[in-house]
Amino acid sequence: MIPLTKISGGGMITRRLILAFFLIPFLLGLLQYIAHEAGIWTRPILQALTLYLAISFFLVLTWITARKIDNLEEDLKRSIINLKQLERLREEWISIVAHDLRQPINVIGMAANILNDLKDKVTKDEAETIRIISTNALKLNRLINDLLNASQIEARRLSIERRKTDLVSLLKKTVTLFEKQVPERQISLQTPKETPCLAHIDPDRIEQVLDNLFSNAVKYSDQATPIEITLTHLPNEFQIAVSNHGKEIDKDQIPNIFTRFYRAPGSSLLANGIGLGLYIAKGLVEAHGGKIWVQSIPGNTTFTFALPI
Repeated sequence: MIPLTKISGGGMITRRLILAFFLIPFLLGLLQYIAHEAGIWTRPILQALTLYLAISFFLVLTWITARKIDNLEEDLKRSIINLKQLERLREEWISIVAHDLRQPINVIGMAANILNDLKDKVTKDEAETIRIISTNALKLNRLINDLLNASQIEARRLSIERRKTDLVSLLKKTVTLFEKQVPERQISLQTPKETPCLAHIDPDRIEQVLDNLFSNAVKYSDQATPIEITLTHLPNEFQIAVSNHGKEIDKDQIPNIFTRFYRAPGSSLLANGIGLGLYIAKGLVEAHGGKIWVQSIPGNTTFTFALPI
């Protein structure tokens, strides 16, 4: 028998108790009448019958309710199995689509690079067209990678290859790449004086986190303002912060900002994307046993993530 503490469905039990409320007095009245007619009616008999009927009826209610709960549990198990099957099919579909798209996009990108080597032999308009093709091929390739990463994070199948890494060297290398991507932006890097700052991480995945946060900072801040990256060495963790001087994030949007496919109202007017960058950054940081958060005030937004030492 299922313990009473596990019986749920208050409405169902209430309806049956109401039924017992009316039915038990009726049965007692009927038994009283029969006993009275037979000349065997006494108060102890009344008390015994009352207790017996109450216990019997309660046990019957408990048994019926337990059966109902068993049926509900079976339905829930079947629903969970169906959901898992749908999730697996969704992951397979994303993988197949991403794989099928990646090949032609790579071909387009390679062709654009070959044409770019011939830029001295084409007109200015043709060179601009080649640049647009190459840029959009890179964007599509990144979108495919984001979809695959998001699917792996959701399924808890993200691979992490940890090794001892100096975070100062990693940040310097990453900032150099950022400066080449957006030479018009001022990027500052602050690191602890003591070096190296060693962490047991997957450097490629942490570069991916930094790239997502940096891209976000570029999208949502004015071109004339700097982007600041700071590494802090604490007793039990390293903290890396990426700050920009853009518009403040509304307080009611912050709880959803790391949600998959979330786009803040009006954000499509400022930047392209499908709302996966911060979700992926969060998944990658948490896969390292870390955490990520955002603080935003007028004129300054800082995304910070912590990695255990």
